[in-house]
Amino acid sequence: MKTLFQIILRYALSAVGVLLLLIGVNIAALVSYTVTVTQNQRSPMEYHIRDLTQALIQTNTGWFLPEDAMQDLQENYVWAMLLNPEGQVVWSDRLPDALNHRYSPAQVAAFTRWYLADYPVYAYQKGDFLFVLANPKGSRWKYPVEMDFHTLNDLLRKFPVWITCNLLLAILLILLSSIRFFRSIQRIAGGLSDLADEQSVSLPEKGVFSSLCHDLNVTSVHLRHKQELLSRRDRMRTEWIAGVSHDVRTPLTMILGTAAQLETDPNSTPEHTQKARTIRIQGERLRRLIEDLNLVSKLTYEAQPLRKEALSLPALLRQLVTELLNQEPTLALSLRISHACEGTALEADPALLERAIRNLIANSMQHTPKGTEIEIRLETNGTCFTLSVCDTGGGYPQAVLDALNRPLEKELPTHGLGLSIVRQIIQLHGGTAAFCNTKEGAQCVLTLPLSSGGN
Repeated sequence: MKTLFQIILRYALSAVGVLLLLIGVNIAALVSYTVTVTQNQRSPMEYHIRDLTQALIQTNTGWFLPEDAMQDLQENYVWAMLLNPEGQVVWSDRLPDALNHRYSPAQVAAFTRWYLADYPVYAYQKGDFLFVLANPKGSRWKYPVEMDFHTLNDLLRKFPVWITCNLLLAILLILLSSIRFFRSIQRIAGGLSDLADEQSVSLPEKGVFSSLCHDLNVTSVHLRHKQELLSRRDRMRTEWIAGVSHDVRTPLTMILGTAAQLETDPNSTPEHTQKARTIRIQGERLRRLIEDLNLVSKLTYEAQPLRKEALSLPALLRQLVTELLNQEPTLALSLRISHACEGTALEADPALLERAIRNLIANSMQHTPKGTEIEIRLETNGTCFTLSVCDTGGGYPQAVLDALNRPLEKELPTHGLGLSIVRQIIQLHGGTAAFCNTKEGAQCVLTLPLSSGGN
């Protein structure tokens, strides 16, 4: 939250800075323009009034303005007058009758600064007299800032250009700021991408995103440390499983061999033969569990290679069912294959796929009463195979269903190794496995795409 506040504050201040810079540039440009225009024009105060006042001379017959000065006055002003110390008009040129009267000191003070009867006027002192010149009405703007209307109109004409320059300057400043922002964000995005790829991150901790870069660097160090711990734990667990499996195989082989000898010994009593048979069956089950434990470990940590080849799924199913029926003649196992499945090849690993189907059938055989009917159906819709294995037993326990239908996680299952292997093998081939209970019993539906997307 602190980092986010700093970023927002930084860019709020940047926006204010851009605004102040635009205002400063506009003021500087306006002052420069006004000064330039003023310097290029003749100032009435500095030229006309002073020079015309000096040109006005007093003679025995009154006041006189030379012809060239009179011409200049008539070209630039609409009227002029000279007031004596008492405010009376002692000389004038084109002075309107309404203005030809005596002026009080207050009136003189007012019009010398602003206007007289809407005429912009200028006054210049000549001894004890006051020389007054007037511009046409509406020709000059004479308030706190003095500017002739020609300059003001010129400003108005250039206003669109002024606005365009402001917009271009604002866009330029925004682009420069955005480039800096983009470069900073690009570094952070690259760091996040490296984190997603489980790579170490080391970003320069500078600029507006320095705190965020620091947090990413610290996160990278923590994640790296955790990855090393997880990798070490997984390696130790895999090695432990492999070691235990290897150590158990040797005595288990001796147990199975001895049990088989006792089972076939003609001198054994029927009771001893049955006990030896039980030992052999349970020993073989234990061996399968060890093999399942090794396989699920390899599948979980992606250590099991996938050797795909073109195979006939109907032929594989017939071979497997025939083998199981030869081993268990009393097994109530039926196989139904849709005619559309014949002649359609599937790219898959034969050993892994056979293992998945065997585990499904074995689960139905082990967890249902003897004599339970097991049905295998194979169908296709032209894009994928649908293989379902159904039985008439008591169905899956709810806890097992919840575990089987949740997303696969990178952890060994807590129970049901055989069915977990089924899910992992089918997923490895780009298919899906769905487990449910029906009115008759348990059902598992496997979907295998004809063009499987396995790794």
